[in-house]
Amino acid sequence: EEAGNYIEAGDYYLKALELDPLNRATAVIAVNAYIRAGDSSRAAEALEYLIAIDPNDPAPYNTLKQLYPDAASRPQRVTQLLQQGAQNTGDASLAQ
Repeated sequence: EEAGNYIEAGDYYLKALELDPLNRATAVIAVNAYIRAGDSSRAAEALEYLIAIDPNDPAPYNTLKQLYPDAASRPQRVTQLLQQGAQNTGDASLAQ
């Protein structure tokens, strides 16, 4: 990551998450690496780990919404996660 290889760094963090899926710090680092690389799809994948760790935490859902601000062009999986977030957090704006 220090060398600017954000995709590669994110990939290593995702592999670490496969071994320890409840490691919140690793998930956050993976998300940030992919965001720095401009890879919204992989960032969303890492955000799913954060959501699984704490489905009531609004932060991962808000980050997803920031990554995909246009509801019409969001991947179906992101739309589903945001709807889940609206239910889990009580924030109806996530589903919009």
